[in-house]
Amino acid sequence: MRSHHHGDLKLLPADLLVRQEYRADDFATRWILDDAGKGLQRKFRVLMIAVALTWLFLHERVLGKGSDHPPAILRFREAAELFEMGERSVGLENAAYVFKALLDPATQAPPHETPREKFRVGTFAVRGRVRNSLNHLRKSALCADF
Repeated sequence: MRSHHHGDLKLLPADLLVRQEYRADDFATRWILDDAGKGLQRKFRVLMIAVALTWLFLHERVLGKGSDHPPAILRFREAAELFEMGERSVGLENAAYVFKALLDPATQAPPHETPREKFRVGTFAVRGRVRNSLNHLRKSALCADF
């Protein structure tokens, strides 16, 4: 167990800390999605998880990835595997819009047939564009605290 209070975090190996982060992400994602059903409640929760993951992307770009946390994109992929959303999910579509607006506002969105495809294509495109969009975000009121 990590304990910042007593300063013993430095005694734990980095690979153990990374594994703990993966386990914590898995637990949190499952807990949020637990009993959400397949309807609007699940779609809303998927969107909220996507918002949290967007924060991880931004946090990683501003502060860097440290050795005690997995890269945000890998954490995102692990969580997205648990979403279990259909092709026409409004949750995935809105999550894709969040990613696009905050992480890649400058480029044209690629065409898509379904919300699920938009989410999949959009999230892969985001990987390489987070750095460029951070400069845009720093200039906006959304990131005034950075």
